[in-house]
Amino acid sequence: MGPPTIGDRMGRYRKPRIRHPLRTGYSLGSQRSIHTGTLAARQSLNRPDTLLAAEIPILRPVTSDNYRLSTALFWLMTALVVAPTIAEGQAYCSLRDPNRIVQELFPEATGFRSFLRKVTPADARTLKTDLALDFDSREFTTHTLYAVLQNDKILGYVQSRTEAVEWGLAEIIWVLDADLNLAAFRFQRCRSRWKANVEDDSLQTQLKGLSETELLDLWKTKGAKGFRKEANLPDSADKLIEAVIISGLKATGLARIVWGDDIMNIRNSLASTEGQ
Repeated sequence: MGPPTIGDRMGRYRKPRIRHPLRTGYSLGSQRSIHTGTLAARQSLNRPDTLLAAEIPILRPVTSDNYRLSTALFWLMTALVVAPTIAEGQAYCSLRDPNRIVQELFPEATGFRSFLRKVTPADARTLKTDLALDFDSREFTTHTLYAVLQNDKILGYVQSRTEAVEWGLAEIIWVLDADLNLAAFRFQRCRSRWKANVEDDSLQTQLKGLSETELLDLWKTKGAKGFRKEANLPDSADKLIEAVIISGLKATGLARIVWGDDIMNIRNSLASTEGQ
């Protein structure tokens, strides 16, 4: 072989080239695990630039798969943040298990019909004029009234109302008779220690059979203290009793305002069926 040329000498002493991340469109990260700066990492790469490459983060190109993964993670995190808010709006004033609850409240029932209607601020203003009741903004959503049937006969109506109290949310299931008078109530959710006492027969007896107007008159004259004294409960139960009375007024008032047409239609439909 002849003597080395000038080009050979230059190639022998050529400096290693390092690709710069800002000039190549690469991003940080790697699927390989390399401990930068260690002897093992330097020995794993049999190239002239091993020493320098081991001292900087390993780079990998931004691929379409990486982009799709990042996008999916973004929308997943967005859903986790937004979903609880949506769920809360949907669950407010809802009956959690209609089939089971209706069967427990009306053992003789053969079925029921459900009517979905949205409670609006206009409905609230109407009820506030009639009954002077305040509404939570979360109540302005879709609600359901259940008409419970025994063949072609209406046994009563069921709906759930939610009141914000000092212990959180009190969810109250109301049973109305065929004439929209109060028949009974039970708590679907309540954290008050007086839940069982308030739900007891004493207050139930006071409320049973009252119309919307009669309940309002008693509320004005007796107040929560009057109902509580007749139920023989301590002063600390006043707040929960107050929430129950307000909830009962809303249950009867909204049945009249929001579902009035539905109630009239099902009454007429069943009456015509019975006459045939």
